[in-house]
Amino acid sequence: MLNLSQLQQKHNISKQEALHALWRKGVLHWKLHKSQKEMYDSIKNSNKSIVIVGCSRQLGKSFLLTLIAIEECLRTANIIVKFVAPKAKDIRRIIAPLVRQIAEDCPRDLVPKWNLHDSAYRFANGSEIQLAGTDNGHAESIRGNKAHLCIVDEAGFCDDLSYIVKDILLATTTHTNGKIIMASTPSKSPDHDFMDFYRHAEADGSLIRKTIYDNPLLSQEQIDRLAEAAGGKDSVSFRREYLVENIISEDDAVVPEFTKEIQDVCIREWKRPDYYDRYVAMDIGGRDFTAVIFAYF
Repeated sequence: MLNLSQLQQKHNISKQEALHALWRKGVLHWKLHKSQKEMYDSIKNSNKSIVIVGCSRQLGKSFLLTLIAIEECLRTANIIVKFVAPKAKDIRRIIAPLVRQIAEDCPRDLVPKWNLHDSAYRFANGSEIQLAGTDNGHAESIRGNKAHLCIVDEAGFCDDLSYIVKDILLATTTHTNGKIIMASTPSKSPDHDFMDFYRHAEADGSLIRKTIYDNPLLSQEQIDRLAEAAGGKDSVSFRREYLVENIISEDDAVVPEFTKEIQDVCIREWKRPDYYDRYVAMDIGGRDFTAVIFAYF
């Protein structure tokens, strides 16, 4: 696919003419830096219905996702892209500056228009990007209608993620063969729904992962400053937010002493004796989970 300079050279046209030609083709990936472009290519080439992206802070993840949404709407008329993020009150505040930044060189007739009533960006060809938060049931507003693409930004911090993806979004892509893209840093809680998707993608080799060291816009000095502010390069915050590691903070663990090293020693096959008594104990959960333990003596 041609980039801006190649298009100018091939057709001997001005930069503005080349820009407008690319916009009318819905080709915007030339706006991405190297690591964003690698994520873009991996997403486009994935054969998965649900694509999982683990991405460091400060790498331009939301810019990439917004650009992909705009491209999709430009290329095909009368389609719907559903764009979901954790908080309904925050999503347009985050997305609107990115739409303006991406569209700063867009031909005037192609610039998407914001519709407050429907919480959607509408394009001249009839396509639209619908925005919704996952808090307080707001995601129900995007139930129904066929979607060619669904995007969940900051998926690791979305409420009811599994329900929203499997019961709301997945059904909208059935007849369009559309993809669902979920992108985030790892969740703080290992029990968050996103981590199930994350671990599954990691296990089957489909996880798209970029750390702070993949950011071509940051110098080593800037990375070092971020690491220091986060508590050091070995801190839980830096490893989770910038190295995209699935890691549990000791402050949030039920048994902080139960490390991976201890787990490898303690959890193993055990031969039971020939004679023993069996016991089952249960703590019935109300607001909390139910816990069951099986033991023998």
